[in-house]
Amino acid sequence: MMIDRFDTNVPVRKARVQVELGALKAEAKYKGDIGNFAIEDASILSELWKPGDHAFVISIIEPENSDLIDVKLVVSNEADLHSHFEFKSASASAIALALALGLLIALLAFVVFKKGRLFAQLRQGGL
Repeated sequence: MMIDRFDTNVPVRKARVQVELGALKAEAKYKGDIGNFAIEDASILSELWKPGDHAFVISIIEPENSDLIDVKLVVSNEADLHSHFEFKSASASAIALALALGLLIALLAFVVFKKGRLFAQLRQGGL
């Protein structure tokens, strides 16, 4: 979880973060290399992976502030995931084609931009 302050969008780094899912409770540890808080408790993680609706509370506790966030996580069942979210790796030729099209669009935009500036300079009395 990446946690930022609402009013300034500054990341929260030094806080105690707890997650409560029913009777289960666990600390989320801060990972400085990534800049996020992670839950490592196997019992909570296994519950959150089960299909269904999961309501839980995240407590963010600092010396000057504290906040409670109500969260509802909906996890689809496995059959539903396969029918709607089937990821396939793209072939090298498809990636090359996408890159070529992107470069072509960027080149056309550059030419149009430069041409527009050239005509504007000519209208103002020359180059």
